[in-house]
Amino acid sequence: MAEPLGHPSTTRVSTVPTETPAWLDGAGRAILACDLGEIAIYSICVMVALVCIARIKRGRWPGALEFGGGLLALLSAWTGLVTAANLAFINPPNCNGLSHETQRLVGILVLAVLVFYSLWQAAWSFLRRKPAPQTNPLHL
Repeated sequence: MAEPLGHPSTTRVSTVPTETPAWLDGAGRAILACDLGEIAIYSICVMVALVCIARIKRGRWPGALEFGGGLLALLSAWTGLVTAANLAFINPPNCNGLSHETQRLVGILVLAVLVFYSLWQAAWSFLRRKPAPQTNPLHL
């Protein structure tokens, strides 16, 4: 005899954990507890390294537009990391409108889109090869 649809043996139980694992919670809290002075020093070191690499690869210093684009890209990457730490790694109490699974999904999407795009933009600003010399097609 077939069991009714709502019978406990046919009811699916969600396998998505509702609690954040301790190691992931610790990683998120470590990201959020970083001192702004340390972040500034790390950012300056990364910028100096990227500018020097760009100088070596291209034979010239990066322009203001390239430098500004790379700086904004690195700041966007840090913002994406902090947002992902807030939403995906720890369970913030002020997000009552979103379920725990939705918070994790949004955090992972922010991490994937913002951080990876920002790092790609920084690499494009500083690490691309020297552009080929442009020729004027009007001068034959």
